[in-house]
Amino acid sequence: AQRQTRLQDPARPITIGYMGSGSHVQDAPLVVPALEAALEADPRVRIHLIGWVGWEQLGEKMKAHEKRITCEGWVPINLLPERMSSFDIGLAPLIDCPFNVCKSSIKALQYWALGVAPVVSDLAPYEDVENMVTGIKCPPDPAAWTDAIVALVTKEGIRKQFGANGRLALLEGHDMRNQVYEWLRAFELLLHGRG
Repeated sequence: AQRQTRLQDPARPITIGYMGSGSHVQDAPLVVPALEAALEADPRVRIHLIGWVGWEQLGEKMKAHEKRITCEGWVPINLLPERMSSFDIGLAPLIDCPFNVCKSSIKALQYWALGVAPVVSDLAPYEDVENMVTGIKCPPDPAAWTDAIVALVTKEGIRKQFGANGRLALLEGHDMRNQVYEWLRAFELLLHGRG
């Protein structure tokens, strides 16, 4: 209920979050123009970066918006949900390369857990994201990322709906309470060698 009230305040900032390890530095160019466009499109936009992606990847041009950008270093996993709690939009860009194609959907799952609308690369790791239902899938084109992010900034209802749909998808597909029998079956197969 608190998140619903918070999002309905028209003066409240809209925070775009992006978390990334050192391997995501190569992916940042996909979204930097989109972040710039979002900052210019709406004075409520804030950016919160967590991890290795920061000012070096954003570039000098973004310094004009320095007061609206938070660059935070690595966060211990137990504190991450609290740090992400201000996110309204969560980014998960990946360039198409063999390393990235082998990644998991963990970022989308983390965003969904908090009811955050994700914008993800249209690659195998994010096959569980249903485009325009539980988030937005983008091709490897900065213009597509700009369109997606600006759309979610300007359309609160869609942003909230994608976050709610994603949370439901997470609970249905990944909550242990709904998956326990699959785990038990897998362990039984391993222990008894039946297929």
